Amino acid sequence: MNREFVDLLLQFQQGKYAVCGVANSGQRAMDIDHDHACCPGRRSCGGCVRGLLCSNCNFHALGWYEALPAELRTFDLLNTYLADPPAERLRAEPAARSGQ
Repeated sequence: MNREFVDLLLQFQQGKYAVCGVANSGQRAMDIDHDHACCPGRRSCGGCVRGLLCSNCNFHALGWYEALPAELRTFDLLNTYLADPPAERLRAEPAARSGQ
């Protein structure tokens, strides 16, 4: 995980937070969301990064949501994000794979 990938991901997300869709004004930091099943701490291996989120969506929504039992995870917006995160879609693009 490097700054170049974060910049590409921000561009891929059209300058918006991945879940709430609010435009990043540059006034607040973006949280780099990763799959805690892969890397349980605050740090990520980079391969499990899912997207760039605002801190509210990262801590208060997604963190809480993922702790729920599967049968209670019925929020379509979060399910869509988790099933097809922007970082995975970016990695699947030919330019991203070639390092451009």
